[in-house]
Amino acid sequence: MEGLPVDLLGKNFAGDEGARLIAFAAAAGEVLSASMEPEVAISRLARLPVPELADWSMVTIVDDEGQLKDVDTWHRDPIFRPATVLFAQHRLTGITRAVNGVTQAASSREPVYVRERVDELAISRLQSAEAIDAMRILAPHSAAFLPLLHADRLVGVLTLYRGPDRPVFTPAEETTVEIIGRRAAIALLNAMQMRQHRDVSEELQRSMLTATVQPSHLEVVARYRPANEAVQVGGDWYDAFVQHDGRSILVIGDVVGHDIASAAVMGQLRNLMRGIAVATGASPSELLTQVDRALVTLEMPTIATALVMRVEDDTADAGTLRVQWSNAGHPPPLVCDPDGQVRQLDAHGLLLGIDAESPRADDVTTMGAGATLLLFTDGLVERRREHLEHSLTALRDRLSALRSLPLEELVTGLLPDEHEDDIAVLAVRFHPERRDRVPEGR
Repeated sequence: MEGLPVDLLGKNFAGDEGARLIAFAAAAGEVLSASMEPEVAISRLARLPVPELADWSMVTIVDDEGQLKDVDTWHRDPIFRPATVLFAQHRLTGITRAVNGVTQAASSREPVYVRERVDELAISRLQSAEAIDAMRILAPHSAAFLPLLHADRLVGVLTLYRGPDRPVFTPAEETTVEIIGRRAAIALLNAMQMRQHRDVSEELQRSMLTATVQPSHLEVVARYRPANEAVQVGGDWYDAFVQHDGRSILVIGDVVGHDIASAAVMGQLRNLMRGIAVATGASPSELLTQVDRALVTLEMPTIATALVMRVEDDTADAGTLRVQWSNAGHPPPLVCDPDGQVRQLDAHGLLLGIDAESPRADDVTTMGAGATLLLFTDGLVERRREHLEHSLTALRDRLSALRSLPLEELVTGLLPDEHEDDIAVLAVRFHPERRDRVPEGR
């Protein structure tokens, strides 16, 4: 039983019951630590003890203001689940002192066991009529209130109730639920800290993704979506601005890594690229080369993908845009023409930070009126257990199908509900009839 607390092997765990509870506690620990999302960990904690150790459970956490808050509950019998939800909504209403099991366990930081008539005791102390009504429906007989503690930090309280047809907790069961409580505290605290870490990263990242420029004849829509998993935040960025000669620059990129450090490097790289582009008027390939050399000079050990596109009027055709681009290892952009044909602009070179002296080239394409240009990071197309080419094909098909929508709606339609990595998207649509409109962002 390597990895289990010593008290799992004590005299409380003799015989078949001991083996069963040891296995249950070990499995519970693995399940609780399997997610880095607080909501998932809380939901699992509410469901794990039922029905093995309790008829119904409630999970209480300490919120950001230090107040107790009931956040989830579960009953073995679906008929009683609405009553448990009602009870959870009102159990702590008006409770300001350690007058019930959950507040007593939180203040003493010791388990509290009520071995009989817990419903009568609760009704005598509840301050909410709704909670009293729910308690009368649920009618538990015994209960355990377990503080969720880790390194002297109170994370919350786990409440377990048993009905009158079930005996009170045995000493072995008490030890088991206390072990589960300790492991739950670690899992919840890790998930909450990871969420906080992600929130800081996301806020830092969003603060550096400033509003895009809106040239008179181009409509630009940008979106950033953090990953669904808490650890996946960091390096994606987009940018759109105008050089001094009036040509529009579109940039999208992704710094290797997913953490606050990656978000910070992303901000530095984005500002470096913007500054060089505005100061020099460089073409996309020249811009990438100068940024690569600057990374060496400034001793910034960074690896990143980047795609730079420069958009200007086609001198041979007033109704067409000339798009010049250079790609440093980034997913290929797409151009969707008004008739639904989608072109993938495949040419690309080395990532930034690999070889600053590697030659880079510019490629050129054109866009007609109503065409849509789509730049995106790999989070939009990379999926576990799905080949990248299949994902790119699906994206091309989706872009073609949505081409008639307003650009904002088109971008929304391209974003998946679930995604494993963060996503940045930059979409541009050409409206030659808007040339006389006063440009925004200049």
